[in-house]
Formats: sequence, structure tokens, C-alpha cells
Amino acid sequence: MLTFNSRSSKSPPGTESNRFIFRSIFLTLLVSLSTQSSIGRSGLNVTKRSYTNDYDESDIFYRVTKSKSSPASQQSKDRYLQIKEIAENVVAHISNDLALTCEARGSPPPEIHWMKDGIKIIQSLDQPTSGSELKIDEPLGLSSTTSKLYLDCISPEESGQYACVAKSTHSQVTAYTNVKVQSTSGKTRSNCKRLDEESSFGSRIYMWSRSRLELIGSSARLFCRASGIPRPQIEWFYEGNSLSSMPARFQILANGDLYIKSVEWKDMGNYVCWAKNEFGEDKVETFLYPTKPSSRK
Repeated sequence: MLTFNSRSSKSPPGTESNRFIFRSIFLTLLVSLSTQSSIGRSGLNVTKRSYTNDYDESDIFYRVTKSKSSPASQQSKDRYLQIKEIAENVVAHISNDLALTCEARGSPPPEIHWMKDGIKIIQSLDQPTSGSELKIDEPLGLSSTTSKLYLDCISPEESGQYACVAKSTHSQVTAYTNVKVQSTSGKTRSNCKRLDEESSFGSRIYMWSRSRLELIGSSARLFCRASGIPRPQIEWFYEGNSLSSMPARFQILANGDLYIKSVEWKDMGNYVCWAKNEFGEDKVETFLYPTKPSSRK
């Protein structure tokens, strides 16, 4: 039965060609539909469902980099939320481990949680909520968020319909995965572990920002939520340096997220979130791209 809840300053590129390269790479990350949708550490049968991208690449960049002074009615049209791709059907074998993956992109930045048969799944037994309620001015907020649902030592009772729910401050979208757990003719694992049944468990990151685009001068939050027993310690790195010793405008929130106040051009690059406890560690990367409002009319 489930009991889960639910990265020193640098000089900007010196040429316009470098800026174009970074922009192209970032946009490719955002519009690509080649995400991995389901990962299992044993044999799985997976059927994927793709969600059509309704947004032209150049149009996305234009629409989300417009000035903050755009009328409210126009800004509301620029908001969108989309789940890129998710496994439609997954077959797993009893007592094996399974991880379902869901990726959503949108503006404002979406958070993701999972549900089974209409009930929200708790992915961290003691995940602090402090920081989640922080209101951040994110006028652009174009983000790609990934979440993994870990199903350890899976049992027949965990067969059913799982929902990936992506939610922003303005909208919500849901995609579904059907999981079927089958018995096996061989011996089942006797050493498998479940987070809800253990007094110790290694760190695992279950939701994070894969990429983030924000206007220079605005604030940004990079997600990093982890589970484990004892509760993992979260540390963020940029350019190989711990952000704990960086200026005060970098703040690691109690829930693991990184808050960056007044984003600057020199902040562009890969940020690493590292979650660890005495029984294991996990790392993810987030690419942050600061940008200026578009001058296109």
C-alpha cells in the first residue's frame, strides 16, 4: 500500500553568435518531445502517449520574452501548461522496482504531484512545506519540470491508474498511466525495500526543474524536492562552487528549492542540486537562461 506524499561570477559570452547558440540550445530543450517517460530497473512493457506541441519554437521565445508592461489581458494569453509525454501503459513484475516519469512545461512554472485512483500520493514522509508558500515575482517563468514516482518492491495492490498532475498558479493539466503488476514464475526478491516500511532509506530527488527561462532583474525559483530517511540535506552548486557561500540573493529554501533574487546575465548556466543522507545521494541539473524582454511588437 502506498504511503508516499503526495546549481563566482562569470563574463557573458562576448559575441552574438554565442548568445544565439545558447538560445538555440535552450529552446531545443523546451520544445523537444524526446523525454524518457518511464524507467524500470527490471523488465517492463511500455506504451507511450505523446502530447502534441502546439507552439512554434520562435513564437514561444517571442511570446514569453515580452515586456512586463504588457496588458493583463495579453499576459493571460501567454500562459500555458503542457505535459510533454508520459507512458500510457506499463507492465511490471511483482517485487521489482519501478519509477514513472512525467515532464511538464509551462509559464508560470508548474509543480507536479501524483495520484492513484483519485488519492494524492505522498512522496516524502517528512517533506517540509516551508518555502512552498513563498510568493515570487516571476513575470516570465518559462520552465520545464520533471517528476519521478518511485514504486519500490511493487505489489499487485499497486496495479491501477496513476495520474501525473501538473499545476501552475493559473492552470492544471493531468495525464494518466495504467500500471499492471504481474506475478512471475521465478522467485520474488526477499531483500527489496520500501520507503514507508524502513527506518533508513537513501536520498532520491523526485521533482526538479530541468530548465528555466526568466527575465533579467526578476526572481526565479529552481525546484529540487527529495525523499529519504533520514531527511536528505540539500545543497546547490554553480560552476563547481557551493551556493551556500554565495551572495544573499541565492537562498536554499527549507523544501530544497533554490531561490534566486534579481537574476543577472552572469547567472546563466547549469545548477546542480545534490541531495544526500548517510544511506545514499542523488543529483540533478537545471539550466537557467536569463533573458531580456523582446523588442518585437
